[in-house]
Amino acid sequence: QPREGCLLGLARLGVEQPVGQHLLHGLGVGRVHLGHLGLGDFPREHATDAASAGVHVQHDLGGVLQVQREEPQQHVHHEVHRGVVVVQQQHLAQRRPLRLGPGLRQKAGIAAEPKSYDEFLADLGKLKAAGVIPLALGGQPWQEKITFDAVFADVGGPDLYLKVYRDRDQNAVKSDAFRKVLASFKRLHDFVDPGSPGRNWNDATALVISGKAGVQIMGDWAKGEFSAANQVAGKDFGCFPGFGPHSPYLVAGDVFVFPKTDNANAIKAQNLLATVMTSPAAQVAFSAKKGSIPIRPDVDASSLDICAKEGMAIMKDKSRQLPNPEMLLSPDTQGALIDVITNFWNKNQSVDDAQKAFASALKS
Repeated sequence: QPREGCLLGLARLGVEQPVGQHLLHGLGVGRVHLGHLGLGDFPREHATDAASAGVHVQHDLGGVLQVQREEPQQHVHHEVHRGVVVVQQQHLAQRRPLRLGPGLRQKAGIAAEPKSYDEFLADLGKLKAAGVIPLALGGQPWQEKITFDAVFADVGGPDLYLKVYRDRDQNAVKSDAFRKVLASFKRLHDFVDPGSPGRNWNDATALVISGKAGVQIMGDWAKGEFSAANQVAGKDFGCFPGFGPHSPYLVAGDVFVFPKTDNANAIKAQNLLATVMTSPAAQVAFSAKKGSIPIRPDVDASSLDICAKEGMAIMKDKSRQLPNPEMLLSPDTQGALIDVITNFWNKNQSVDDAQKAFASALKS
């Protein structure tokens, strides 16, 4: 039975079931986070034997075939490489929107969104001088890694990011450019408060909502906390997807997986589920609540907030799309790198030592 974050053995189970524009696989639904489909999620023999086992992989990630063209190309490569039977994608998640209340921005004398990482650091300095917590960080390893990846994508740029995470290029990890990424990330340490270690992500969000902190780097799921507090994007808080107008856009998502079945009732039920989930109305309603963006570009986005609308606009520019690291790394490697980053963040470790540790973890 599939579970979130795991596709153990599914590659042996599926054969295509044509259903109009959908190709579905019946007998149960497994919800899987797209960012967790790493090399270590199911045994190598299942991946290599997928073709010989009679598995036909369908990449109808958007629920309708036309939507696939809008999907980041890295997602399609990821699914092909794994040989996984994937049917429906539920939503696209932006992993690092930055949120800032307009009142605090005025208090700190911040006139506009930053156009570079250096400008972002300068704005954090202004917030600190205004007497608020500049960066609301939940000091947990996964949150520290999200923050690092935000810096990496922007400061290092897409080419270096992909050389390190996709290609495992040791020369790239040992380069001066990657050293600069690590040093730039550590500069954020001056802008977090003493209560950061161990803080939950939603407690960090609450600091921004209450006006005690200026900025949080967090996934779009934080939108629900603002909604629960009756705060509105563009009025009570702002969001900007990176440290500049052309920052890379880190994308993740959730998919639903249907293993094989010959049960006509099960197939009919899953047709209905897939159709409802990927319908324009459901996509817009879900994204409005969660903070994500729809998987299909043909929806009426007029009811979505400014953050979602900006995300949809950015998705039209494929040059800005990057997969989150969990799509490129095995869970074991991702875990090892999280350990490296949290160690670097929380200890008095030199940049050179952190760079060596990162290279070692990536190589192993």
